[in-house]
Amino acid sequence: MIHSLDAPRISFIPAGAVPANPAELVSSVRMREALASLRSRYDFVIIDTPPVLPVTDAVVLAREADAVVLVVRGHGTPSGLVREARDRLVMTGAPLLGVVVNDVDLTWGDLYLYDYYQPPAPEASA
Repeated sequence: MIHSLDAPRISFIPAGAVPANPAELVSSVRMREALASLRSRYDFVIIDTPPVLPVTDAVVLAREADAVVLVVRGHGTPSGLVREARDRLVMTGAPLLGVVVNDVDLTWGDLYLYDYYQPPAPEASA
């Protein structure tokens, strides 16, 4: 069931067919046991889920995760839906690490958002 690649060195489990009862599957004791087993064998376990709002799978799995990264389509997702997805994750106790915005280019939004933060220089002592 686990596929491994040499370059890049990564292992993965392909999604396969959609089960008849995905919400029951991801919230099962067997899923929690599988995640615990994977955590003991790998440095990182990343779970790619369906979108947060249309189905419950992402929220259910988020409760089992060490951290959650919300991925947002920049040019296609209204800000109200982003807030709703964030709120749904936070309300379930999911540890929200941050947000990744994809499908953007340098002409989108204000460019200052893409600048790197540079801390102020330390003051010289006399």
